Amino acid sequence: MEQSRSFERLGGAAGIAFVVLVMASFFTAPAPPAVDAGVAEVRAYVLDNRSGLLVQALLFALALPLLLFLLEAVRRRLSTDDATAPVATVGALAGMLFFTVAILASASFGAVGWLDDGVGDLGDDAFRLSWNLGYLVYLAVFPLASLSLLAAGWCARRSGGFAAWYWVLSVILGVVLLVGSVGIVSSGVASVSFPSFLGFALWVLVTGILLVARPAASEPAQT
Repeated sequence: MEQSRSFERLGGAAGIAFVVLVMASFFTAPAPPAVDAGVAEVRAYVLDNRSGLLVQALLFALALPLLLFLLEAVRRRLSTDDATAPVATVGALAGMLFFTVAILASASFGAVGWLDDGVGDLGDDAFRLSWNLGYLVYLAVFPLASLSLLAAGWCARRSGGFAAWYWVLSVILGVVLLVGSVGIVSSGVASVSFPSFLGFALWVLVTGILLVARPAASEPAQT
């Protein structure tokens, strides 16, 4: 029991550290151009923000294992019976895939910027392919995050593993993230990704704090 408690505390602390890194990453480079931006605008963005994009990718990579730690702690907390265990596992896997895909999308946006000083010699097709691929990958990001939060909300409601209001917060933020995936199609990543990532970061932060504090559930588990 004490070992499990220590793991949850460490997982919660890892989640809080994840939020710090992700929030810091948003200040390393300005919002990217729209999906239909001209090649000249895309090229200028990549070349002008090459260092910032590299730092952003590094911060994302450092944040990934922290998120995995938190998700495993949540999975253990919510896997209380034969019904919640598989759903909690699916939710944890969806959260892991969510951030992995987000890293791939970020990498695609800045891929041409990872090349050496010869980046300016790349043809227009290389920049356009990198940009379009990044937007396509982003379409898969928020449905995965939504699935992760909705699964956590359902398991929390059934198991009573967190405070009574936690499942409501998880469901609300899960729906927001699902709407965000639709918004990308109509508005582009720049106008949707930050608010949506902020919603996911809020869930991680709240979950991390609760895992560290471990408050008792205020209502019995639902059957």
